[in-house]
Amino acid sequence: MSTHSRAVSILFFALGLLVLQAELNNWLAGMSLALNLDILLVLFCGLYLRILHGWWIVIFVGLLVDAGRPTPIGMNVIALILLWTLVVYYRRQIHRESPTHVIWTAVSLQTVWLLTLTLTMSYGRAGEWIYWQRFLLDGGLSLVFIALFAWPWCEIQRVYLKWSGWDLNAEIQRI
Repeated sequence: MSTHSRAVSILFFALGLLVLQAELNNWLAGMSLALNLDILLVLFCGLYLRILHGWWIVIFVGLLVDAGRPTPIGMNVIALILLWTLVVYYRRQIHRESPTHVIWTAVSLQTVWLLTLTLTMSYGRAGEWIYWQRFLLDGGLSLVFIALFAWPWCEIQRVYLKWSGWDLNAEIQRI
């Protein structure tokens, strides 16, 4: 399996996560809740992949997320690229083998991302308590889910790539 086809398989993991997020949100809509897992789409690409592969995956996923949200055109793409750039910039300081570091990185980025989305999508309602109550409830649910599943999400992809013959430890040494 070539390097590019492995990167495309990581893109399919991201697409699967988008489908899972849509299904969970469909189920949670009956309880007036929403789940946001966008940082998981950026996290693995920023921590473990080469810059070029991660860049293209994040752009493609950002375009898909952008198409499904009522935000200004291109905002999701630009914001996800900026968050990915932060992960890439600081990945030497983040211990990728440590679940705690990966989880705290994901939770921190998710908090910034949710606050960005909330302020962008407020449309003049930022002064209302009910709006922030919704943000706190949905954001709290998303952060708990991210904290529980950030490490397993990265490990599943790492195991898959190792199984397919891609030595991520050698990749990380070259980064």
